[in-house]
Amino acid sequence: MELVMKLLFGFGVIASLLGFLYMIIRIKDNTSKIKQVETQSSDRIREHLLWIYSRLIYIHGENPNVDYMIRFKKILDKEL
Repeated sequence: MELVMKLLFGFGVIASLLGFLYMIIRIKDNTSKIKQVETQSSDRIREHLLWIYSRLIYIHGENPNVDYMIRFKKILDKEL
């Protein structure tokens, strides 16, 4: 009976370790997916801001040399 208990305990420890390793792998996988989504999201935001910037200049006739348009362009160029 004692041997059976030791074996069951050993299997329980092994199962716990495997579960823990599986959890770590899942967390790493989800982290890389989150980073991928964040990159795609930031690219879409930048694309949208570029569309707004271009529209302000070419449709609404904003001067690209005023302070707020220069700052807007720097943000788009990731210089800030």
